[in-house]
Amino acid sequence: MSEENLERPNYYAIIPADVRYSDISASAKLLYGEISALANKTGTCWASNKYFADLYKVNVDAISRWVKQLADAGFVSTKIIKSQGNRRYIKLMNAPIMKKDDSYYEKAQVNNNTKNSNNVVLEKELLETVNRITKRAFRTLPNKGVKKLLDTFTLVEISSSLSALAADDWHAERLKELSLDYLIRPTTIDKFLGIAKKDGADVPTYTDEQRAADKAEALRRRDAVRAMGNGAK
Repeated sequence: MSEENLERPNYYAIIPADVRYSDISASAKLLYGEISALANKTGTCWASNKYFADLYKVNVDAISRWVKQLADAGFVSTKIIKSQGNRRYIKLMNAPIMKKDDSYYEKAQVNNNTKNSNNVVLEKELLETVNRITKRAFRTLPNKGVKKLLDTFTLVEISSSLSALAADDWHAERLKELSLDYLIRPTTIDKFLGIAKKDGADVPTYTDEQRAADKAEALRRRDAVRAMGNGAK
């Protein structure tokens, strides 16, 4: 079957939060989902711009612009294989989902394979929390310091702290410029958590046992999602 006659994927496409809330066009985001659906099936998306143009009833130049937006934003990479007649393939960066027995589950983005697996789900929720409060589109967490942060503060505390930071006049003016390292630095979180509590925010005080329970619950959710892939047989 030629690449121009690829059948339409009949399973889910996934558009991760960092793509959904980025500054690229809505059409480019939709194209990312289509690429993810094809990549889920074949491992790499070999569909040409003409295939996507025919699928969405647009011209090839429009598809080229959308692919370029995705590549410029770091969501995909492209490569031409000269030995195969200059065929182009598209590879998802930090591929969002995996396929197993026609079931799908979201794969947490992990920068370092040596990270403690107990924190994987919490790290994903941390990144989503930062992006939601700051209205930014950070794609990955720093390689260092995240485990210590999550061992010290709960997500509720981090969320309350970042909300207080975003409400501060000086920081509000610079919110689009502040680095992720600064935003989730323990000293930053500690400072604005204190401000949040002083301002009367309802921030529960967690014991070590409750922190451990938080992690256990995160692991339970992760395992439940993974079980979806193993149970559909």
